[in-house]
Amino acid sequence: MPNGNSTLESSYDRGAILGRGASGVAFLVSPKNDPQCHFVAKEMCIVRSDEKRRREALAESQLLRELSHPNIIVCHDVIQDADMLYIIMEYA
Repeated sequence: MPNGNSTLESSYDRGAILGRGASGVAFLVSPKNDPQCHFVAKEMCIVRSDEKRRREALAESQLLRELSHPNIIVCHDVIQDADMLYIIMEYA
């Protein structure tokens, strides 16, 4: 479940980029303790965003943490470091 207390590199190995969009980059990650498992990481640079976009990104991560429904992708982790916000979601 989301812990928000680690860095991406300390917990996950990066994989291929899946796509780029207005709010960031999506790429595959695998937990270091289970390399056969795959998730999608949404990477957003929060220091280059204006205050409104930063609030929206943090609200999105909070909302994903709280949602639980069969038709909604599960949020497994949220990692925030000095410059970036990573939302780690199930790979479906």
